[in-house]
Amino acid sequence: MCTLPKLNHDVLGKLCCRTATSTMTSVPKPLKFLRPHYEGLKAHLASLPPSSDVRPALADVISVLAMTSGPEGSRDCLRHKLLAGTTDVSLWGHEYIRHLAGEIGDEYDERLAADPPASVDDLMALVSEIIPWDMSHNAEPEAVDLALEVERLDLVVAAVDAGNCTRTCLYLLACGAYLPEPDDGAVLRAAFDSYTKVERHADALRVALRTGDVTLAAEVLGAATDVTVKKQLAYMLGEARMWVDLEEGPAALGDDSLREELAAIMG
Repeated sequence: MCTLPKLNHDVLGKLCCRTATSTMTSVPKPLKFLRPHYEGLKAHLASLPPSSDVRPALADVISVLAMTSGPEGSRDCLRHKLLAGTTDVSLWGHEYIRHLAGEIGDEYDERLAADPPASVDDLMALVSEIIPWDMSHNAEPEAVDLALEVERLDLVVAAVDAGNCTRTCLYLLACGAYLPEPDDGAVLRAAFDSYTKVERHADALRVALRTGDVTLAAEVLGAATDVTVKKQLAYMLGEARMWVDLEEGPAALGDDSLREELAAIMG
C-alpha cells in the first residue's frame, strides 16, 4: 500500500510529467514508477476531502495510470477524469485520448439505457474537447467514430477545415454504406455540410446526388459564385437527370442569360 501524506502542487507537477515529453510518444519514468502504487493512489484520493486543491491533479494522474493498471471494464480512466473536473485532454497524448473515448462510448450507452436515462452532460463536455483535438491531430476516423457513438456529428463538421476535409468526408461516406436509416442520412448530411463549409462544391453535389435530395443540390448550385463552377455543377446535374429550379429557391438567378444557359446545360 502506498502512502502519500504530504502531496503538494510541486510534487504533483513532477508526477504529472507535463514537461517530460510534449507528445507522450514514450511513457515518462515517473509514470512507470507509479504503476505499482495504483491502488494506493486510489486509496489516498478517496481519503482526501472534496475541498482539497490536490484532489483534481491526483485524479488526473490516476486516470492516466488506469489505462494499463485499471481492471478491465472498470472505466477507471473515465471515472477519474471526471473526478479531476477538467476537460483538458491534450496533456497525455493520442493513446490516452483513444482509450478515454472508448470508455465514453460505453458509459454513454449505459446511461441512456438506464430507466430513467441519466444525464450525459459531463461526458459531452469531454467529447467537445476530444473531437476537435482528434480532428487537428490526423485522427479524423477516431473523431467520427466518437461522434457517431454519442450522436454529435455536428462537432465533426465544426472542426472540419481545408486540411482535414478529405480524410474526414471519405471516412464519413464509407461509414454511410454500413449504417441503417436514419443514421446513414445523418452521415451523408455531415459530409455534405463539411464539403460545403470548405467550398468544395462539386464534392458536395456528389453527396447531394447520392441522397437524391433536390433541395441540397439547389443549395450547392446557389452557393457557387464562380460562373465556370456553376456550369460544371449544371453538367453534373444534367448527367444525373436532376432538375434544379433556377427561378425560385436557393439556386435562383437574376441573370437571365446565365439562367437560360444553365437550364440548357441541365436539360
